[in-house]
Amino acid sequence: MLLGLAALAFPVVARLPAGAFVGWLLLAAGLLELAAAFVFAGTGRTGAGAAAAATTIAGALFLANPSIKLVPGVWIVTIWLALRGAILLVTGFRTRGEVRPLGLYAGACDLLLALALLLGMPVSAIVLLLFGPSPEMRAGFAVVLTASFFVTGASLIAIARSRLR
Repeated sequence: MLLGLAALAFPVVARLPAGAFVGWLLLAAGLLELAAAFVFAGTGRTGAGAAAAATTIAGALFLANPSIKLVPGVWIVTIWLALRGAILLVTGFRTRGEVRPLGLYAGACDLLLALALLLGMPVSAIVLLLFGPSPEMRAGFAVVLTASFFVTGASLIAIARSRLR
């Protein structure tokens, strides 16, 4: 959830190239998800590990090209959200108990965010080509990352709490 707050700072961060900032956020999130996957027992472990791998790879793609432009960056995030959402939905359907609705909710959220980016892509691409990136476009991108990080963070906290009982 703290990574979600950091993602909200994305529009105002000026010292790092945007791709590097997003890359570090995704890499940190992926590594945290990977650590959580190792403590999972049962059927959710493989899916959690696959979702963590997708997040880590997306972060590495941004870090490999820290000066990435907005449109290619949005495509990476859209693919990451769609892939991660599908993994979490499949995992959610395969798990039982308190973990199931959390996985389904996180997966549905990521798929809906990917769809929102996909539907907004043609308009934003035209605006970007004509006028360049705007603060509003960067802010919208930050909100998408924040939403995904918050839902995932809340799900991981709830899963950890259910395991303590």
